[in-house]
Amino acid sequence: MPVATLGRLVIMDDSAVVLEGVTRSYGGGATEVVALHQVSVGFARGGFTAVMGPSGSGKSTLLRVAIARALLARPEVLFADEPTGALDRGTGRGVLTLLREAVDEFGQTVVMVTHDPEAAAQADTALFLTDGRIVDVLDGPSVEQIGIRLGGRR
Repeated sequence: MPVATLGRLVIMDDSAVVLEGVTRSYGGGATEVVALHQVSVGFARGGFTAVMGPSGSGKSTLLRVAIARALLARPEVLFADEPTGALDRGTGRGVLTLLREAVDEFGQTVVMVTHDPEAAAQADTALFLTDGRIVDVLDGPSVEQIGIRLGGRR
């Protein structure tokens, strides 16, 4: 189970990802928005945690920070199932950037399932399945190529 505290962090022996005193803000001066303020949380290895809150509460920022922290461990293979599906456009781009950097900078392997042509265009290769069979492979796919392959959907 995750351990979250107000003000101090309790690290569990089985924490897979630990964030300690994380503060993230955007903008500056009078327009500065604090997305996370001294957030400390540990997510248990093998656990399943739902992060909830109203729009603007910092959920997506917390997710990006947790992903970045998990990537620091440099797992050889990352599997991502619709990693941008429920995220706003900016947060989704941030997640895709982290995944792309994992490949480009650290040599990790990323396998991503997505319906989003823009997300798929970040990949080196797009693999298409229909009725349980591989029906096409595009190397270096563009959004346009993927859209055409999907029958004009974007």
